[in-house]
Amino acid sequence: MSKPLGSVLDGVFWFSKANILADPSPLPTVIVCAKPDGTTVSPPALTHLATGIFYASQLFSATDTAALTGFYVAAAGSSDATIDNPLFEVEWEVETVDKTGYSLSVAGILAIWNQLTTDAGIIANSFAAFIKTLFIATSYTAPLDANQTAVAVLDVSGAAHNLAGTIGKAINDAGAGGDPAAIATAVWDTLNAAHVITGSQSAFIAAILTKLNTISGANITFISPVVANADTTIYKSRDFNSADGMQLTYATAITIFNTDTFPWNGGPYGSPWLILTGTYVDANHCSFNITRAQGAALNVSDSTLEVVITRSGREIEAVVGNLHIKNVVVL
Repeated sequence: MSKPLGSVLDGVFWFSKANILADPSPLPTVIVCAKPDGTTVSPPALTHLATGIFYASQLFSATDTAALTGFYVAAAGSSDATIDNPLFEVEWEVETVDKTGYSLSVAGILAIWNQLTTDAGIIANSFAAFIKTLFIATSYTAPLDANQTAVAVLDVSGAAHNLAGTIGKAINDAGAGGDPAAIATAVWDTLNAAHVITGSQSAFIAAILTKLNTISGANITFISPVVANADTTIYKSRDFNSADGMQLTYATAITIFNTDTFPWNGGPYGSPWLILTGTYVDANHCSFNITRAQGAALNVSDSTLEVVITRSGREIEAVVGNLHIKNVVVL
């Protein structure tokens, strides 16, 4: 078998017993791989293809056959004496196959591909000249990187990309409505009935409007919350009672019982404007109700109040603080 220089040499080894393919026992191995100059290479392992048939995909590499012509021999065998052919050889002849005027070897093929395009020997209208013309006429442009692509997109003319349904059209439409005054006018002039999604600001405003519409022909009075300590602000003509959660509530330093009493003196010491009896809230709080009529009778001033806690007629704690009585603000 003939092969050109630089070939990979494989081999198939056959073994038989009584002229019938059979596997030796033990199985055969490659004994030697000899080159034309008498040197050897490491024998490879065999692949068992079928009964009596064994194969080596590379007995000699392309490097082994790159420059040395002649006969390459490989032998495989087994110590099984019952086999017709205990030793089987395969042989190849590696030679230079180039002939005068032809280049068919690996070296010849490489010479073709390595020929310079500037070589004056290229014949006009030949295939080589055609390939050269293609490369000269075709220029390669590297693709844009991420930043260059972004710049190209953002710098493109909007007028040139305005087809209905496209992103360009949507961006152009958004840009056309970019006047802040026009946007504000559009927001405030939109019908609230069209914007009532649960949890949205529009729904929240609509809920406030619904509450305000329930107020008809009434005055709205704004008061400050009643603080839960001795400093208290009261507005004239305003009731402070538990019905609307506005009762005057005081915290105590001691533990009180629901059997204790809570006199409340509103006004200067010695001449109180209003005397009330409080109620038990819990072990540390008592509260007082003031009716609208009682509030109307108070004088606008800043004074001192005193909450006295008595148990079995004896005073056990006094909460003293500032009392501020003001006119109610009516809108």
